Amino acid sequence: TDGSNFKVNDNKESASSNSSIAVDGSGNFVITWLDNRKTYEGVFRDIFIQRYSNNGTALGDNINLNRKITEDYQPPSIASDSTGNFVITWEENNYIYAQRFSKNGTAIDSSFKVHNTYTSLSFPLIPSIAMNNSGDFIIVWEGDNIYAQQFSKEGLKIGNSLKVNDIDVFYSCKPSICMDKNGNFVISWASNDCSIYAQRYSSGGTRLGDNLKVNDTDVSYYTIPSICSDKNGNFIIAWYSGYLNIYAQRYLNDGTALGKNFKVNDIDSWYPPISISSDEIGNYIISWESRVENISNSNVFAQRYSSNGELIGKNFILTSNGSSPDVKLWNGRIYSTWTAPDKNNIGENVYANVIDWNNPIATSIDEKESKEIPTKFALSQNYPNPFNPRTTIKYSIPEEVISQKSKVKNVILKVYDILGREVAVLVNEVQKPGYYEVEWDASNQPSGVYFYRITTGNYAATKKMILIK
Repeated sequence: TDGSNFKVNDNKESASSNSSIAVDGSGNFVITWLDNRKTYEGVFRDIFIQRYSNNGTALGDNINLNRKITEDYQPPSIASDSTGNFVITWEENNYIYAQRFSKNGTAIDSSFKVHNTYTSLSFPLIPSIAMNNSGDFIIVWEGDNIYAQQFSKEGLKIGNSLKVNDIDVFYSCKPSICMDKNGNFVISWASNDCSIYAQRYSSGGTRLGDNLKVNDTDVSYYTIPSICSDKNGNFIIAWYSGYLNIYAQRYLNDGTALGKNFKVNDIDSWYPPISISSDEIGNYIISWESRVENISNSNVFAQRYSSNGELIGKNFILTSNGSSPDVKLWNGRIYSTWTAPDKNNIGENVYANVIDWNNPIATSIDEKESKEIPTKFALSQNYPNPFNPRTTIKYSIPEEVISQKSKVKNVILKVYDILGREVAVLVNEVQKPGYYEVEWDASNQPSGVYFYRITTGNYAATKKMILIK
């Protein structure tokens, strides 16, 4: 692929969100998400699917799971075997369900319940799924405790459901699961004692040791873990700290911790969704949503690590103005999906990209959709923010103003310091209707608060940004 961001849902106006991605052994991938396009007055959400070849070509149209139009589905999770067969799991009407699919996107048999009972105090939520190369899979979910169920590649239950946590607590939540090439698996979750835990299992579902407490200290509120492993079962867990940070911990496959907890993000996160993925040799990537400066906007950041845990480069922006990322790493490629508002803020869409591990630069959504014409002026919050020393500013110019000859004006975008002094002129030219972005390199400027202001015709807007060196 060329690294371009592309829209996944093929309708124009909907509320599409909470996407999940799976990659097979040839680099083909599948994305699933929540969508309200076919539901009654937008009240209920349905699950859609889109398949892609390894070069990013869409294989057919969006597929609608379409079980019951009157049920409101919760966010799905997806996993694939090496040949491209995949399974999707979700929560619906207080039960966890799953559906198997062949590699060509055809449903195999009917969807099925993952578990048979629940209590009014333990509604099952937030399923997560892992699958080995042969197609055997495991689904984990939260209730009053953390539970897991093993399945064969034919979709048959293997044994009874497993209770994962050792100690009964009022609330255990946000489980995540990974599986190695031999089918051994590890589950991680958050507990109401504000800690992150993990439990190892053999491929047969036998517990290996006791619950592991992952966080080194108890000075914060830890939640929403995400876990991945390499082919040999060495695993990494990343989680969100209530003090606006992302932390992670590496382990050998026998549960031995490698070093201590380490901080992942360079700047405050402000929002917790996290995704982590490893390739077969143990290189891994952590991705998260960050809301900085303007709480209404968010960017998706990522950080690469080598198999020995060394940083590769710095935090980088996987996409601007995105949220709820899911990421997979395969054969030198980073596969990502996320949610972002559409150009006219009518609803949200699901986007994705595939970028190179060694040169993780994505083409912006604006470039990919350059044929779309804005309907109004807009000046976006710069990203990243705070920044050092470069940041990107995006803006849009509608056709109706430019088309009026009396109002054709230069587009002027300038940067000012806290005292109102002009420090940079980023744009000063007549521009056609469209979406634009410009980078400001503040290498020669001191740390501090700056303002950027755009003026054209009767429109003007100003936003604040922070340079931290």
